Amino acid sequence: MKKHVGRLVLLIGVAAVAETAAAQSSVTLFGALDIALSYQTHVNPSGKSQMGLQQGNEGFLTGSRFGLKGNENLGGGWKAGFMLENGFLANNGKLDQQGQLFGRQAFVKLGHERYGEIALGRQYTTGNTMLYYVDPLGVGAAPTNSWQVYLVGQRYDNAFSYTGVLGPWQLIAEYAAGGIAGDHSARSSASFGLRYKSDKLTAVGSMQQTHDSQSRRARIVLGGWRSPSSALPYLPTTSIAIVMPGSTLPPVAPTSLRSPAWHRARPARRSASTRYSTSAAATNFSPWALTTA
Repeated sequence: MKKHVGRLVLLIGVAAVAETAAAQSSVTLFGALDIALSYQTHVNPSGKSQMGLQQGNEGFLTGSRFGLKGNENLGGGWKAGFMLENGFLANNGKLDQQGQLFGRQAFVKLGHERYGEIALGRQYTTGNTMLYYVDPLGVGAAPTNSWQVYLVGQRYDNAFSYTGVLGPWQLIAEYAAGGIAGDHSARSSASFGLRYKSDKLTAVGSMQQTHDSQSRRARIVLGGWRSPSSALPYLPTTSIAIVMPGSTLPPVAPTSLRSPAWHRARPARRSASTRYSTSAAATNFSPWALTTA
């Protein structure tokens, strides 16, 4: 009888542990749909106007997407997770990001609440992440918004990143491998970003060196800040990008690195360069998420 009771208690204990572990895990299905009717004047040097459902083949405020993200509590402060995020064009149903199935993000991560987190896969660039912290639109999809992202690229394949937080400071270091046999610098990118955040001020900085397939390099420095108007009314949101001396590559992310921001931005930047370009749009932005635990 005692043996049976002991087995029953053991089974109940195992079941309780399994239930607790399951409650600490989650998978979220999420998405956003943004489509706008827009009208823009002087879209080319001849001064012609254009009407369409998208702007730069994107949504007006952000890109449409759906994805899956998961998190697992491993105990002892450790956690693991993944992100698979697809981008698509709501006006025609096609895949965005050069036709990649999960072109927005696709990575796995492992981290500790004290030591930081590492991630491997297709990820946002450090420069893009830093600008997101200070941009009022969070690096929106409008072609004239956050032009600095065009210099560093928005996402890189084959990326390894480390993110650490210490008090008000956040550090991100990222390296994207080029994948060229015999030449480790070709199509590679290395970057370093730092953010300071308090109730009154968010300040960011980023340094990046990128190589194209011929190992020509571009060195870009980004910086910016953002402050609530009630805290520091004379310090508005500001960001700047500088192409450093020694760069032998034009100050854009190489197309061989599959940077969707540059692929989409080239015609948009030319259009936005005219002084008299104006635009108006009516948009519907609908984010959603469904989490299972």
